[in-house]
Amino acid sequence: MAGRRYNALWQQTMLRIKDPKVSVPFYEKNFNMKLVHEYHFPQWKFSLYFMERVRDGVTVPTPGTKESEAYLWNMTGTTLELTHNHGSEEDAFVYQQLLNLPWEDDLSFSILLKQLWGVVFCMTAYSTFQNML
Repeated sequence: MAGRRYNALWQQTMLRIKDPKVSVPFYEKNFNMKLVHEYHFPQWKFSLYFMERVRDGVTVPTPGTKESEAYLWNMTGTTLELTHNHGSEEDAFVYQQLLNLPWEDDLSFSILLKQLWGVVFCMTAYSTFQNML
């Protein structure tokens, strides 16, 4: 008996962020992503921002509209869901870990790029390996 095929998709991956006014433009500028849709839940004190890589031939509706919501839940691509907990702007904890981006294939390039962005590393994979010797 052949296996049953499911039409499963990986719809999103989520990162917590401190400030959407900083994070959304960061992903737009550096990763050619576009804000697809956003939800705000003031009663639960959090907001969600869904972003995707721009695909050729696809027009994304204006974020925050019924059209963009329909696009979000019917698209075949994968989104990055940025979750902002209201009030976390002043929290000392680092929510957005730029060391684990889902599209990183080249670690040395990734480290160099992040150093150009001003990311300060406490430890890299290279320094960890050197410390083991």
